[in-house]
Amino acid sequence: MARAKPAALTSLVSTARYAIGTSSAKIAPLVGSSKRTVDRWFAGESHPSDAQVVKIARLVHPRNPALAAQLAAAVGETLVTLGLVQVRPPPAHAHLIDAVVCVAAETINVPSLALRPALLAAFQRARELGFTLEDAEKALAAGATAAARA
Repeated sequence: MARAKPAALTSLVSTARYAIGTSSAKIAPLVGSSKRTVDRWFAGESHPSDAQVVKIARLVHPRNPALAAQLAAAVGETLVTLGLVQVRPPPAHAHLIDAVVCVAAETINVPSLALRPALLAAFQRARELGFTLEDAEKALAAGATAAARA
């Protein structure tokens, strides 16, 4: 795993200590170290282990999630791999939306990625104009019927 440069890591740990609102003496036992060792980190004489950085990330996460993410990244981890953030599965309707986009793209013979921005813009404009999904469906059906007659 990639590890941050010692000076950058020292800066992150120092920032985390202030974010947590504690002293070297109080943070030391929380990360399994002595006060003297923690003081040596801040003096640049030694550096915390990856496990200690992870503990600090866990401590700071409730107060500063962005800083916790930086600490995790400094030792090659993420908030997800540390179990601090859960990955949410896409909502069930996301699969339905993908299916609709794919069918529309296939119908007009364009890649689905090329069609997505146009559909997004269309839905945003419809929302701005106060249209509902049902209104759009009726309008599209009426347009299809008119096109079939022509």
